[in-house]
Amino acid sequence: MNYWETFSKLCHDIGKKPNPVGEEIGVSTATITKWKNGAIPNGAILLRVADYFNVSTDYLLGRVEHPDGIFGNINGDNNIQANGLSANGNVNLSAGNQKLDELSEELIKNFNVLTTTQKARIIVMIDEMRKGA
Repeated sequence: MNYWETFSKLCHDIGKKPNPVGEEIGVSTATITKWKNGAIPNGAILLRVADYFNVSTDYLLGRVEHPDGIFGNINGDNNIQANGLSANGNVNLSAGNQKLDELSEELIKNFNVLTTTQKARIIVMIDEMRKGA
């Protein structure tokens, strides 16, 4: 599927038409028409659409068939496996006997309030950053 087909299907799945969904995410009807004619949204708008429907950008772009996209396996037990990394539920603030620095504590505190899908996205981003380092 291309972007428009995916977007319109997602709108249909929630019982809404594309233009009202566009309005909810701050996109004009002219932009929606451009998508219908084959245009693809810029990165910021693509992220807003992905967040609105709780799907991956890869899914929106037709790169993967499953809405969770590259995130791999997310099961009902709140376990995440993504790109060879895994996480289980929340992360503890203690790391053995080591005291975490302030940034690590802040990261963990914010990580723990995310949804499972959001946690998977963070894991993928960290993996990509490590590969680029």
